[in-house]
Amino acid sequence: MPVKLPPTDMYGFRSADQSYAYRWIYFAASPSPEILIRYDPERQFTVAIDQMRKPNLSRKLLQETAQKLREDTQAWREAGNSPAPDYLRAVLGLIYSGDWEGAREFAFAAWPDWKPGLNAFVQDLFACALPSSLWWAGIAELNEVKPYAASPGCPVFAR
Repeated sequence: MPVKLPPTDMYGFRSADQSYAYRWIYFAASPSPEILIRYDPERQFTVAIDQMRKPNLSRKLLQETAQKLREDTQAWREAGNSPAPDYLRAVLGLIYSGDWEGAREFAFAAWPDWKPGLNAFVQDLFACALPSSLWWAGIAELNEVKPYAASPGCPVFAR
């Protein structure tokens, strides 16, 4: 969807990063964080970082939200061996709004103690999934993180 990107008269488009389709869960529940893309003067498509950055959630609200999700036993059980879909969307939503530290905090706080796989998920997310996104350089810059390559041995997903 084309959108005007203030404060200039430049246009960009609103889309979704489909890099995580089927990564942790079936397609319909896969996270697809919103991304704003602009066409810059060098004729390249880039992440509109200034338009994607949102104020960080207060840590109190982040913890309250994490607790509600952690206590949603039905959602976690329905996800089987995968993370709950709302959990995936929330963690990536924080990253795609520029709250890297909040995403890490939320990832640990919202995962229920009784469900195995937390460390494997966090490792895969930060070491493999994020740096495998086509938009990784912009998402890293949004979060003030130096872009890095995916770790050796990461699974490769078809695009």
